[in-house]
Amino acid sequence: MPLNSIALDALNTQQQVPHKFDDRVFPRPGPSPDTRWWFQPALGKAKIAGYVWHSNRHTFCSWLAMAGVSIKEIQVLAGHKTITMGARYAHFSPESSISASERLVSAK
Repeated sequence: MPLNSIALDALNTQQQVPHKFDDRVFPRPGPSPDTRWWFQPALGKAKIAGYVWHSNRHTFCSWLAMAGVSIKEIQVLAGHKTITMGARYAHFSPESSISASERLVSAK
C-alpha cells in the first residue's frame, strides 16, 4: 500500500536513505520471510496480548473509513479483490457513528 506523507517523514527521520511512497517498509527479511520473528517478541516486551499482525489491516481500513475514504478506495488500498471484503474490514468507532448521524442535523 502507498505510504502517506506522515509515514514517509517518520521513515526518513529514522534512516539516512530517502524513501518513496511505494518503498517497502520491511525490505529485508530476517531469519524468516514473515514478521513473526520480531513482531511477537515486541508484543511480549510491550505487554500487549491478543494482538496479531493481521489486526493492522483492520486498523488501517477502519481509520480510512473514519476519515471518509470510500469503500472502493479502501478495497484498492488494502488489496482486496472485492468491495465486499473492503466493507468487511472498514469498522467505524462509536464516535464516528455519532458524528455521521449528527450530520443530519446540519443537513436540514
